[in-house]
Amino acid sequence: VEGVEVNYMQRLAFLPAPFDGLSVFGNLTKLSSKGNFDEGATQLPSFVPTTINAGFSYARQRFEGRIAAKYQSGHIFVFNTNPFNQQWREDIWTVDLNLSYRHRPGLT
Repeated sequence: VEGVEVNYMQRLAFLPAPFDGLSVFGNLTKLSSKGNFDEGATQLPSFVPTTINAGFSYARQRFEGRIAAKYQSGHIFVFNTNPFNQQWREDIWTVDLNLSYRHRPGLT
């Protein structure tokens, strides 16, 4: 397995209040595989070659929020020597939203 990962995260503290609690983040993972696999497979089952994550987070006083998008490239899920019996996963996009409020220490 060979690959590369690029990661970036920055708090945007230079923005005027109340936007100074904003942060951005993102990463890209790109992988490839080579080898002699069982039963003549040319790809590893459940091997995800490309993953991307990106989003924003915000923290101010007692409030925190985060929105993140994730992409996973399509990949073979179940290998079979008969190509018609192989199972593939399509590209997957997901978006997550998380919000929290700290009422007091120990209670969020």
